[in-house]
Amino acid sequence: MAFLRMAAFGLVLTGLAVVGGSAVAAETDPVARFYGHFAGSAIATQKFPKSFGKLSNRDLDVTIRRGKDGGFSISWGTVFRERNPKLSRKREVTMHFRRTAKAHVWRAKRSGDPLADLPLIWARLDGKALLVYIFGLKASGSSSMAIYRRTVTKDVMTLEFERREDGKVVRWVKGRLKRQGKK
Repeated sequence: MAFLRMAAFGLVLTGLAVVGGSAVAAETDPVARFYGHFAGSAIATQKFPKSFGKLSNRDLDVTIRRGKDGGFSISWGTVFRERNPKLSRKREVTMHFRRTAKAHVWRAKRSGDPLADLPLIWARLDGKALLVYIFGLKASGSSSMAIYRRTVTKDVMTLEFERREDGKVVRWVKGRLKRQGKK
C-alpha cells in the first residue's frame, strides 16, 4: 500500500512539473503576446518633396510565430492601395530572428553588413512594444532606417512605421490590426 501511495505521489509531482514547466515557459517567452495572425489597415503619409503630405491606404497582414531556441519569425504583407486599382501592388516579407547575448534583443538570420549592401536587421522589446529595425546604406553612402513598432493589447495590434533617410522622417504609417482566429 505504501508503494502505491509513493507511486501516486510521484505521478502527481511529475504532472505538476510538466504543467508548471509549460506555464513557466510561456511566461518567460517575452514575445508570446505577439504570436498570432493579425489583419487590418493603415494610413501612410509621405514627406518627399514631390508628394509632401500625400496620404495613401494600405491593407496589412502580420503573422508572428515562435521560432527555435528563443527566436521568432515575422511575416507581413502590405497591399499599397492606389486610386487606379491597376497601380495597386503587394509586398510580402518574412524574417527569422535569433536570440542574442543581450536580453530582449534578437538578430535577423539574414542580417548583414550595410557597407556590403546587406542591411543590418534586429528586433528588440521596449516595454510592451516589439520593434524591428532595418538599417542600410544607399549607393551615395547616405543612411536609410526603417523602424516597425508593434504593440498588442488583447486582440488588437497597433503598428507604427517610419522610414528615415539621413535622420529625417520621409514616410510614416499608422495602422490597426485585429487578431484572426485563436492565438
